[in-house]
Amino acid sequence: MKAVLKIEFQRLFRSVTFYISMGIGLILTMTQFVMVGLQESMHILDAYSPKGISEPYGVFSSYFGMAGPPLVYRQIYYLILPILAVFAYATTFCADHNSGYVKNLYTRTNKKYYYDQVTGKFDKVLAEHGYVRDGHYYRVEKANNDTLVFFCHFGLGCVLISHLLSMSPMVLWHNLCAAPSSVTTLTSEERRKGIAGFRMNSYGDISHLYAHDEPPAFAARFCEMYSNEDERH
Repeated sequence: MKAVLKIEFQRLFRSVTFYISMGIGLILTMTQFVMVGLQESMHILDAYSPKGISEPYGVFSSYFGMAGPPLVYRQIYYLILPILAVFAYATTFCADHNSGYVKNLYTRTNKKYYYDQVTGKFDKVLAEHGYVRDGHYYRVEKANNDTLVFFCHFGLGCVLISHLLSMSPMVLWHNLCAAPSSVTTLTSEERRKGIAGFRMNSYGDISHLYAHDEPPAFAARFCEMYSNEDERH
């Protein structure tokens, strides 16, 4: 994670949009300083009260976000600040998204952390329906025939299935294929009272596509032959 952050900060400081954002922000700040803050600091004792209910004017008395008249600088500041914050890194993010680089960042981070986060929240959903994770199985606290439906991408689906079946998601990621709109079905089995596991009944079912003469998408697959240039490599 530290290496990724270091690289991203280097890219940020090399970005033209970062310096444009900084420049616009600096112009607004300096305008406020010259037109308001500096003018008030020239009359440092005007607002001073010997009774101690006030204090002498100073540059810090005219904070940009709390400036008095003219209000135009404060209004521009609050309107443009969110844009400047996003604009500084927007082009870099768009380039990463379009090139697919953003997907590779996960390989440089703590994968176990993200896996635990996903499966942990998944188990919370199951616990709400009476099945509490206990090691490699689930403790049945409220037996039922509830049907839960999850809509997700192939990668996340493999994570959830691997967790239910207590196996590595790598086996699923690299050896199975679930086309878009495919349906995978798992059912719980309480073969011992109070202890349940899950069994996969079907995986990647696309019979609904065939029923309507719809060809399955090639997504989630790689080229059948390396020379097939129109297929993903």
